[in-house]
This record gives sequence, C-alpha cells and structure tokens, in this order.
Amino acid sequence: MNSLDFNGVSLIGNVAGISDIKTLPSGKKYKYFDICQNSKYIDKNGEEVENTSFFTVRMFEDQITKYDSIVKKGNWIHLVGRLRNYLTKDNVKKTYLTIDSIREMKPKEKIEFFDYDWLNDDSWEEDYGI
Repeated sequence: MNSLDFNGVSLIGNVAGISDIKTLPSGKKYKYFDICQNSKYIDKNGEEVENTSFFTVRMFEDQITKYDSIVKKGNWIHLVGRLRNYLTKDNVKKTYLTIDSIREMKPKEKIEFFDYDWLNDDSWEEDYGI
C-alpha cells in the first residue's frame, strides 16, 4: 500500500443524534449517528470562543450489533474509522465516517486524556531509559 493511500480518522466526542436503521437497495442495513465535539480557543481579541462541530458516522449491520450498546446519546466515545464521500440524489457531495472500532470513554479517561501536565514532567525519560 502506498503511504499516500492511507485514510484514517481518530475522533473523540459525544454521541448526539442517532438515526433509525435503514436499508440500502442491496439489502444491507445501516444507521447514522452524529459525534459532537466542543473546542475552545482564544480569538485575536483575547476572548474565549467555544466552537461545536458535528461529524456524521455510518454503521453497518455487523457494527450495529457489536456497538449498539456503546452508541447511546450522550455517551463519550473514541472511534477509529475512514472518511467516505458520496453524492446525494441532488448531486451534493457529502462526507461521513465509517467505523473500524469504537470504545466508550469513562470520565476519568477524559481527565487523563486531556491532562498535558506530563509534558512538563521529565519522569517519562526514566521510563524509556533516556
């Protein structure tokens, strides 16, 4: 595989809306759900701005069975997948993510995941023999 052909996405966020199960013309079942991410930044005026982004994710039959207990509205999850593009009936280009894996994140993991104090701590150098 050429390294330029790699298409991978890692996304952490809260599950927002979840669609009902739908069926493709081929008979394959699927459903969509949205992941919501909130981010904050300081604008050029020094004011904190909060931005909310939504990402559409598509699950197929086997994934619905495997991950349905995790994909519940409000759950905080980490998913790994690939971006896919398609054209609607009106020739509008849309993008969604397909899933390779999902795991539910716990509140403690949320704190540890975003705790960057370890960057100021040199103890990791001992762990790796540096």
